[in-house]
Amino acid sequence: MEDDRQIPIHEGNVFGGGKVPESMAGPEVVASSIPVLDSYGPEWEKTKLARENIDKLKQALNKVALGMRPVYDTKGELAAETDTGKKLELQVLFDKQVESLGVAIQELKALQVLFEDKELIELIEHTEIEGKKVQDMPKDELDTSLESIRRRQQKCFGLMKKMLEEIKKHKAEFLKNQKE
Repeated sequence: MEDDRQIPIHEGNVFGGGKVPESMAGPEVVASSIPVLDSYGPEWEKTKLARENIDKLKQALNKVALGMRPVYDTKGELAAETDTGKKLELQVLFDKQVESLGVAIQELKALQVLFEDKELIELIEHTEIEGKKVQDMPKDELDTSLESIRRRQQKCFGLMKKMLEEIKKHKAEFLKNQKE
């Protein structure tokens, strides 16, 4: 037992953590003289911001679409339910779903100020209208609305893809001009 106590124990943590002896230390790390660029010119920044805004729009469209189906389904269950206790539970759930959908619609509407493109503004407006009238839609109209929103999301994907190509082009042009 005494032999076990004489074995030196490393005080570092699982990942090392102990102090490196000076004899094992390497040369000091010298900061690179090459500056790291985080911007590639105003066109690059403008396009990058526009792409980020389209991504926000795509996410907001998704939130509205995900909120529409539960509202529709719960409203149908609520209308069919005869048990008072269960009906009360469904009403609470329905009210929360409607509130959540309303928040998603407001977040989508708030994005409207980010865009000058009339087509994108109309896209937001149509989705807002569909989201607000989900409670009064027949099932086939709901399915059509959800399909329309899915196509709008695909349009956003397409725009983002084009913008990514523009971002790459602006970066390459900027770096080319820096070398000259």
